[in-house]
Amino acid sequence: MADVNVDIFLERARTTDRASCSFPQHFVVTTLDVGLERRVLAVLYQEQETKTRLTYGLVGLAVAVVLIEVVTGFVFNGWGIIASVFLLIAAAVVFSMGRYNEMRLTDTTFRVGRHQFVTSDFDRDFGVQPKEALSDRELKYVLSPLPVPKSAPILIAGGSWAKPELPGYDLLVLRMPATDKKVVVVTRDEATLAPLLRRWLEESAG
Repeated sequence: MADVNVDIFLERARTTDRASCSFPQHFVVTTLDVGLERRVLAVLYQEQETKTRLTYGLVGLAVAVVLIEVVTGFVFNGWGIIASVFLLIAAAVVFSMGRYNEMRLTDTTFRVGRHQFVTSDFDRDFGVQPKEALSDRELKYVLSPLPVPKSAPILIAGGSWAKPELPGYDLLVLRMPATDKKVVVVTRDEATLAPLLRRWLEESAG
């Protein structure tokens, strides 16, 4: 496997200004401890989706409603308990959607939610395509409220629930060379992520 050489990226970062760097807006350097070894990663792009404050706020509100209901002797006739259940469900949905949509593209890996990819996982000739590369059948899998079955011709990066359920999300499509299964990436910034992914695949082939 020909991964992107992190030394190349670091050398570019040291010898060029941000305007001429390969990834000028998103190039940062971080470290990752692997056992006793500390290696340097070039982080090219990140989307942080987990809304911790909103999740905690919903959980706190649910607890407060239950306490009010109990302390006041069920002044709401039990409806407070029912409302708190819905608040907890909403908190779980907000957290899980954010968790499955978190992504980080580094010089060697592309992590989306619970999935982690390397450049050899993708067909470089297919590249990175817009959602129009999906057939009607494949798009139905993506937009369906049900989990995508393992036998389906697509994989939603991050998990089967990482779907564009809110305004402002779009889709990018890659393909696995071994199975021809298409990998759908849900992103809030297609215009930025798409060229970065293309460059990531091109650099790794060089």
